[in-house]
Amino acid sequence: MPAIEFVCLKCGNCCRNLIGNEGTAGLILFQNEVALFPKRNVKPCAATGKSLTHGSFKLITYQLTENICPHLVDNSCIIYQERPLSCKGYPFVLSGDSRQPSLLTDPECTFIKESMGKYLSRSIRDFAHCESIEARTVFLENLRDYYILESRKIKRWTYNLKTEKWERYLYERNF
Repeated sequence: MPAIEFVCLKCGNCCRNLIGNEGTAGLILFQNEVALFPKRNVKPCAATGKSLTHGSFKLITYQLTENICPHLVDNSCIIYQERPLSCKGYPFVLSGDSRQPSLLTDPECTFIKESMGKYLSRSIRDFAHCESIEARTVFLENLRDYYILESRKIKRWTYNLKTEKWERYLYERNF
């Protein structure tokens, strides 16, 4: 069978509903991507360290606090060439336990929804190599140290957007 070619339908749905986990987490940004957004729309996301006040505390990622991306205009991204890795990796998302994350397609993606009959049962490996898969791979590599810290007994932290407080990382999350 030929490889599946992902085609963005420019519906803008991937740029909406960015706040997940019941309002506690936003679109993940790396340090070099923070400047793409107004400061008021960015909060910390993930960190490591013994405690919040210990010298070992290190911020790993940030998150967008808006449910709709401020760069979405007429269902198009006005910073498309510079967009964050989280966006470049769409419609592929990392899901599951952080020790063994898996790469899945987002069932909310319009292309995936419209293609369900053809592609839903097909493996990610069936998709043609594309920028989205490459971006997700880089995204995962950038977070590798954060993922493996659990085995070293180093605490991981997440910033809850709803409570605006740091919490111990104890749950699964889609990225």
